[in-house]
Amino acid sequence: MVKKDISVNKDKTIVDSFIFRDFSEYYHYIRHFNHSQKEKILSSLSRREAKNLENSFRLGGWEDLLIRNDLDKKVLSFKKKYDFDLLGSRIKVMNKKSVYLDKSVWEEVLKDISEFEEKHSLYLIGGIDIINIDEKTVLLIKKQKK
Repeated sequence: MVKKDISVNKDKTIVDSFIFRDFSEYYHYIRHFNHSQKEKILSSLSRREAKNLENSFRLGGWEDLLIRNDLDKKVLSFKKKYDFDLLGSRIKVMNKKSVYLDKSVWEEVLKDISEFEEKHSLYLIGGIDIINIDEKTVLLIKKQKK
């Protein structure tokens, strides 16, 4: 971790600089820590530094990036668990190709991504509509513009 610098002003007051310059630097150091380790680090920061990290997080678009990373992990889990490439299928559907899928797999995909806000889940399923073929199969098609 970055060493905290302490300096003395001309008027003999102590000025301490931040341990982390911004959220990018913070994330660089903590990304491999477990949740409790991250909590300990955050709770040890001054209010001023915590506020600085929060502002850097918000202004830097970090929330969207971290959510996109979580969605990408979901895509990989779908591939492993169901042998279903969601992004590849979405690309096919957007290019007006048909994708048939086991209905239970599609329902599991929807359930797994339901924890995310719609604006984020559209990255994975935006523009896709389904047609029930039978009790066990759905057809993924490109959503028609109204």
